[in-house]
Amino acid sequence: MDLHSVAAWINQPRASSIALVSSVMKLYFQSAMYFIWKERNAQVFTATSTPAAVISSSLDRMMCDRLLLYSARSSSTSLLLFYLSYIRPP
Repeated sequence: MDLHSVAAWINQPRASSIALVSSVMKLYFQSAMYFIWKERNAQVFTATSTPAAVISSSLDRMMCDRLLLYSARSSSTSLLLFYLSYIRPP
């Protein structure tokens, strides 16, 4: 999928059961774009590069932190538990 296809899929209206998946996907997509942008700037402006494993670990840490914060604010289904059920531990 290209960037526009992913963005269109994320923005589609969904039933409440799929809204959970959509919320996590939106956050993951935004976080991944942030890390790509940050890595690109580091390579352009400081000529340094970060190993993919470090970026992946940082992305996972950011997702867990954000979902934990979101889950603490609402009494609904834990988005963190949902996310953790679909990823493999490092």
